Amino acid sequence: MASPFTSILNTNYVPSEHEIKAIKQFLEAPELALSGIQVQIEQHEAILQELRVKRDLLLSTLGDHRTILSPARRLPDDILREVFVRCLPRNHNATMYAGDAPVLLCHICSRWRKLALETPFLWSSLHVSTFVTDYGEGTDVEEILKDRDERVKGWIARSGALPLSLSFHPGVYSGQSTGIDTCGDLQRVLSVLAPTFGRWNDIDMLCVGHPYIVGMMFSDMPGWERHSPFLTAQKVRLRLDATYSGRAPTISNEQIATVLEGFGIHRNKLLTNLSLYPYNTAAETPSRTPIVTQYPFFSNLQVLRLQDPSDQELQDWPPRITYDQGVIFEIIRQCPLLVIFDANVDIRNSLDELQDRPQFVHRNLQHLSFMFSIIHGGLFFDTLRRLFEWPAMKYLRLRAWQDYTWDQESVDRLCALPPLIEAAVGQSLISLTLNSGFWVIETLPNFPKLLQLHLYDYLNDNVFRQPGYYDSLDMVRHERTTSGILASLTPSVNGPSNHSCPLLQYLKWESNACFSNEDLCDFLHARATSPYSPKSMKQVHVTFQFGRETDQILERCSALIKDGLDLHLAHTRETKTPIPTPLVAKAGLALRQNRQNDFELGWFDV
Repeated sequence: MASPFTSILNTNYVPSEHEIKAIKQFLEAPELALSGIQVQIEQHEAILQELRVKRDLLLSTLGDHRTILSPARRLPDDILREVFVRCLPRNHNATMYAGDAPVLLCHICSRWRKLALETPFLWSSLHVSTFVTDYGEGTDVEEILKDRDERVKGWIARSGALPLSLSFHPGVYSGQSTGIDTCGDLQRVLSVLAPTFGRWNDIDMLCVGHPYIVGMMFSDMPGWERHSPFLTAQKVRLRLDATYSGRAPTISNEQIATVLEGFGIHRNKLLTNLSLYPYNTAAETPSRTPIVTQYPFFSNLQVLRLQDPSDQELQDWPPRITYDQGVIFEIIRQCPLLVIFDANVDIRNSLDELQDRPQFVHRNLQHLSFMFSIIHGGLFFDTLRRLFEWPAMKYLRLRAWQDYTWDQESVDRLCALPPLIEAAVGQSLISLTLNSGFWVIETLPNFPKLLQLHLYDYLNDNVFRQPGYYDSLDMVRHERTTSGILASLTPSVNGPSNHSCPLLQYLKWESNACFSNEDLCDFLHARATSPYSPKSMKQVHVTFQFGRETDQILERCSALIKDGLDLHLAHTRETKTPIPTPLVAKAGLALRQNRQNDFELGWFDV
């Protein structure tokens, strides 16, 4: 309907009384039409609502019946049990947390609950958070502990007669334990589990307190000497922290022996996997021969870890416990069955007495981890290369640390190490882990079988400092960047390529990533398209220390990501996950070397 008032619409015109009356008469018809339309809308909305109700009823009926047709319902019990087992945590023992298997599996349906409760393997591992003396003020701690003990009993009862994997760790612990003591509650937990001692196969335990108290805390338990779980366990991971008293700056061999013999470990003849981490408060503990070399199981060890994998250990230099390089060589000789060996090396003493020894062929060693100062690191690794041959070596993890600061001399020393690594194990290596100091090398040697490279950084790896810092110490500042490694890994696009590690598929680069966005994109695309790079990258995780715009990288590599590349770009300033509160299911959770399988490639979330 055409309006006779079009000329004055959307203006500031003030109508007269006559015009106001005419406008009201004109609006009567549109208002009547609007009322009719509104009635029709309400009628149609009522019809739509009725249809929606019918639709929801049909969807509910369809959903209920389709659920009956779900393939999971038709899985036989034995197959479903295998699925349940694969739901367990990858790199730590199971916990009582309701959001993780096996507890979560009991909350799905009655069939799953019954089947989970009747599958002993699901309950054959458990992490127990122990009590510390400075927790529980103002609360009924005894009731909390009673409830925990009853749940532990119920859990273990479901495991049948299977071997057990158990870990014990205080819920409040940061590596500086002054003021806490876990001996009392640890003894309590073991008393609860005493009937199962003969089934303990894998033990992970942190004991906080004076070595004498720790060594004697189980002496009052009836039959402990005959039934100690440490007598028959095949895997033991024991961390001893004597900083509680504040009067024992170092842990002596005698004190370590007091604990090990108090536990009965020295009489174990079945032990094949031992991790021993004695903590102390001194800046450096004098090198010594590990007391375990005197025990009957020593020559049968397949795994020996004397290097704590925790961040706290990696941020300390010198490490809390170091072992003379001569001792390291003797351990390798005396343990012909060793497959995995980790240690912090004291390389200050002379190796003259070892120069004339014949080369020893160690046919089983596959996984080696050393932490050492770079001052004499080249001589240490060169001697290691001459004294030993490792045809099975596949995994190497090195952390070279500059005692003072990274000047040009220390960088030159470090650059001499990669050729020695190549000469020693370059032809068999499939995984290499290096700390940030190695990033200043100009190029990475060619490791023809290398599949995985991990370059990691910790707070004290101060590779880069301001020029004035070196001037104040009268030192020569190094002039290296960290882009040389990435350049050496990038295939050429203009012809035959001599790039390093042609089979590389997994790369993790944490901090000190000084290459450009374009360099990273070129590397990924060249690896995917070059005929001289037979394998595309499967996983690339990069952490940029100072933050960087990464949208461009993700956009340029979107096709590679769509084809399966796991590309994760992060920044060190991201908020970390809060630490669990004491005595909850995951408090003090002890992770196993980042993954349960030490020979697994790639990186996975915990």
